[in-house]
Amino acid sequence: MLLVAVLLSSPNTQAGKKKQADKPKQPVEEMNVYRLEFDNDTFVGSDDGFSAGWSFQRHSRTYDTWDDGKRNRLSRWIAKAVPGLGDDGEGGRRVRLSMGLSQIIQTPEAIENPDFQPADISWAGALGFHWTWQSVSQKRLNAFQIYLGCGGECSGAEQVQTFIHDDLGGGTPPEGWDNQLDTQGHINLNYTARRKLAASKNVGVRGWSADFAVGGQFAAGTLFTLAELQPELRFGFRLPEGFTHLPDAAGRGVVMEPTPQAAPGGWAFYFSLVPRVTYFVDIWFFEPGDTVNGNRHPGVDYDDAAFQTLLGIHIARKRFALRLTYYYFPSEVSEPAVPQAGNPTEATQAWANISLEYRW
Repeated sequence: MLLVAVLLSSPNTQAGKKKQADKPKQPVEEMNVYRLEFDNDTFVGSDDGFSAGWSFQRHSRTYDTWDDGKRNRLSRWIAKAVPGLGDDGEGGRRVRLSMGLSQIIQTPEAIENPDFQPADISWAGALGFHWTWQSVSQKRLNAFQIYLGCGGECSGAEQVQTFIHDDLGGGTPPEGWDNQLDTQGHINLNYTARRKLAASKNVGVRGWSADFAVGGQFAAGTLFTLAELQPELRFGFRLPEGFTHLPDAAGRGVVMEPTPQAAPGGWAFYFSLVPRVTYFVDIWFFEPGDTVNGNRHPGVDYDDAAFQTLLGIHIARKRFALRLTYYYFPSEVSEPAVPQAGNPTEATQAWANISLEYRW
């Protein structure tokens, strides 16, 4: 016992304890953000159209300039070559690089039907990697994303949905995946810009506050081609600086972390409201295409212009954040190109998203 006491009180041990105590804790703003997202229309009492999806993302800590941190030449070139991604020099906008893996699952209404269903939306899945470069401050955000992936059997959509519905008992066993769209590689480029028009003085500090911004995005590629405009309103307690989190699937939207800092102080609780108008040029999931069993799905007719509203609830405290987002469409946006006589089928496009974040 005497020996143990001597060792515990030795200079080296005491020095080690002092060194550990003196070591400054890493600020939350200097931590990476890890996010896990789940999309599912079962949350809103449906199981067709955009049926489910998930995404795992890593968002780097923010840096003062693109030359800070360990970045390869290609990454620095993209950040400096794409308009709007400038860091404004030392003390300007904060910059961040994000990356992740995402999956989208689409099914017709009668998932228990193993037969070919040309009068409904097609069976389809997509899996892809994505990289996002962004520059953000309290007043301005610009981001650019590259998506690379594949649709069809390589997406693993059949295996994921079968595991959840059949093995875990999460729903009706899907029987029609032999009719899914055939394999195709995908590349998509997305760009978004947002501007803050009004904000309470205490945004990013403490107390109750609100802000209002406008933004838009463009997407071009084999997965989605679209143009979009939106206002966004946030209000609540301890709003962080920056902009609203929009959990769009990669390719459909830009996957990023739209705040330059974590929520200020203790618990943050706020709401977001984002009505938006989207003009769709091309949606791979809705277009005609060959299926894996040799049929030809005629695709579905969809509105070129669609109105949608995103309602969000955000809860955060330092390292942790929970976000719930409901995607609301006031009307159906698609219908079969070959409707069934007397029994037309329309695809429901409402769903909900759950996002879990942790800074580490």
